[in-house]
Amino acid sequence: MTYLIWQGEDYAKEVIAKLCENKKQFQDMGDYILIDNTPVFLWTKYGSISADTMVRYYRICKKNGFQKAFILTTNGDKKTTAFIKNFGDVMLIYSNFRQLYNAVKKNDLLPQDSKVKISARQMFTMIIQTAFTRKNGFRFIGVSLLLLLISFVTPFANYYITIASFNLALAIACMAVSLKNS
Repeated sequence: MTYLIWQGEDYAKEVIAKLCENKKQFQDMGDYILIDNTPVFLWTKYGSISADTMVRYYRICKKNGFQKAFILTTNGDKKTTAFIKNFGDVMLIYSNFRQLYNAVKKNDLLPQDSKVKISARQMFTMIIQTAFTRKNGFRFIGVSLLLLLISFVTPFANYYITIASFNLALAIACMAVSLKNS
């Protein structure tokens, strides 16, 4: 499912077209696809579908005379589900990508290169290089100085000095890693 979202709407349409090749009539209409004269709207985004998008889908259905349409989405929330019920003359139905995934898996259309195995050592190196940048080093220095200043006016001075020292150690580590990489 995530792979389909990453690849976008065009890739999802290609996969659905391959599934419908021999069995069902498939037509790409731009904003939606027609499968056996039933419109299917694709929402290939991680976020919830908005009310504005729902109204746009409703208008497309109304304009083309459709009584029922499916919305293929990863997540339909309760607000938009309640909002859909206000469209009395057009029935919009949520359908999740799980059904599409099962059909793709059954027909052996899953991509072979969807996951690349990264070793634990490589992953650790990538995390270190991302977390310990020069920019983060300067942030750690700033936080350390701020905590040292606060330690003069608070009754918990030892706590603030300890945390400031820890931040200073992280800043030194950031600078060392950034020097090593450059």
